[in-house]
Amino acid sequence: MTFLHKLARRLARLKAGTLAAVAVVSAAAAIVGCEQPVSQFVTPTVSRLVVSPQVVTLQPDQAQDFMAVGFTPTGDTAQVDVTWSTSRGSLSDKGTKGGRHYGQYRNAGCGTSTVTATAHPGNVTG
Repeated sequence: MTFLHKLARRLARLKAGTLAAVAVVSAAAAIVGCEQPVSQFVTPTVSRLVVSPQVVTLQPDQAQDFMAVGFTPTGDTAQVDVTWSTSRGSLSDKGTKGGRHYGQYRNAGCGTSTVTATAHPGNVTG
């Protein structure tokens, strides 16, 4: 085997190894470049709080379940805390699941009463 033949084979092996190393480095750079930085938890801004149902008619001592959902200005569900209040009767918090907040109102007697949900932070009511 001639010297030039040996040299050509060595260079070919070197070149293949260099190309593989360049490919690995390029792939790693692409993966790192695509990763999003981990950000701290950002408190959502609530633009509106929707309570459902809007109007109900109840008999004395009858119960009604309510649901409140907070929305961001872009229309996404906001993960916020909600407190319930009522002008009369009693209200209990039934928990939260997937951004939906549940409360149960028990009518105290005849007359009109208002059930209000307040989102925290932001103090937006519905």
